[in-house]
Amino acid sequence: MTQSYTGILHRDAEMKNNFIEQVKEAHTPEEMRAEIFRLEHYDPLVRSVMDGANYSGASAEDKYTTLAYQALRERNRFQSMCMEYAAITPLPPFIVDDKALAAIKGG
Repeated sequence: MTQSYTGILHRDAEMKNNFIEQVKEAHTPEEMRAEIFRLEHYDPLVRSVMDGANYSGASAEDKYTTLAYQALRERNRFQSMCMEYAAITPLPPFIVDDKALAAIKGG
């Protein structure tokens, strides 16, 4: 069975949509709270923060402050991982013909 590159991309996009719960657009604080509450059932970060805050008896404000702080830490960790990956990944070779090279050098 052969599969085209486009088919693989389509399959990967379907898998991403099935396994990663997407955050829905929210415009008001009430909608945002409802979305966070919904994500407690799907997102490990939201669930662990809210479970820990509930266990410790934190106020609602403290729960959301903790969630925001942990989300920022995760974003920074992800950015660091991306930068490390970019630093160790070799650049692809550039092939330049003589005409393009002359245009680059200005001659």
